[in-house]
Amino acid sequence: MVVMQEYIEQAEKSFMLAPLNEVDAMVFAQLAYYDFDQLDKPTTFSQFANPKLQELLTSKSHQGTQLLQVLANSRRFNSIKCCNPKIITDRAQEIQFGAVIFQLPTGRAVIAYRGTPAITIGWKEDLNMTYRQVVPAQRLAQTYFKAWMRKHYWQSVYLVGHSKGGNLATYVTLNASTSQQKKIVATYNFDGPGFLNQEERYQGKLTALQTKIHKYVPQQALIGLLLDDRFDYQVVASKGLGPAQHFVTKWEIQDDHLVKVDDLQTVSRWSKEVIDDWLNQLSSEELQAFLSYGYQVANQANLTYFRELYALDKILSVAKSTRELSPSAFEMAKNILGKLLQSMINQRFKK
Repeated sequence: MVVMQEYIEQAEKSFMLAPLNEVDAMVFAQLAYYDFDQLDKPTTFSQFANPKLQELLTSKSHQGTQLLQVLANSRRFNSIKCCNPKIITDRAQEIQFGAVIFQLPTGRAVIAYRGTPAITIGWKEDLNMTYRQVVPAQRLAQTYFKAWMRKHYWQSVYLVGHSKGGNLATYVTLNASTSQQKKIVATYNFDGPGFLNQEERYQGKLTALQTKIHKYVPQQALIGLLLDDRFDYQVVASKGLGPAQHFVTKWEIQDDHLVKVDDLQTVSRWSKEVIDDWLNQLSSEELQAFLSYGYQVANQANLTYFRELYALDKILSVAKSTRELSPSAFEMAKNILGKLLQSMINQRFKK
């Protein structure tokens, strides 16, 4: 079994000979994290070999340059062109959005939506999905898609994304007009969350579009199971451990497809049941207040990555920021976290 970089290195056939597959879609979803908004003109992947261009494309996102280098050298990918990047980050309106277009030699295009980079506002908008029917990034994703299709009405497209990007790609597909949906060849959602009241809002559309929307989650998934009432996703093997399974660069690949496994691991199903039970106990007002205070604490503690919570200095900083909350805010947070603990106990001893 190989992972993403090895797949790119070994892929020989052009897109003219072998159409886009699920692994290619995953590569494009990962590329959405790069800083294409730093480019002032359409750029071909073969140009990624330029060290100055690599530095430009990783200047803000701090992604690795190795993926860019192997794409530049790849027979399958080096002729692809990227264009029309759009990045919006607005702390005041709690918006984090990114998208880019990849033009294939077949004449089709890939619209890749960015997931959540390492900025707190991105996580805040993600968590807003737990109590909002629609978040700003979803509206922006739809506007971006419509604007491209108006100018390229003859073109068929693929929609792809990882994490929140997968949610955005799915949202656009579900809310596209019938004529627009016909132009969407396929939608690939890699471990992206679902939608608030998903079954009620989209059940009919999910059924009608089930052959067009493809969702994948790793064995120890959590993000991709949130707010998701449908269970026709495919579970894939990953070389990552624990939370690191969320990152697609470690998902296992055989030939031109992801390696599928029979089911989620027990810890993943348990985590989903706990969170679902906890969210069901909370009103939208409680959730909004709790997340706002959590965002405030994260900012005060200069917390950028969730993995930083493993560091003692960050734990102490978060604890200090939490103590500085107003008494009423602290009491509210304590009560809500108490409900989370109760949900954990309920699911642990559920018959």
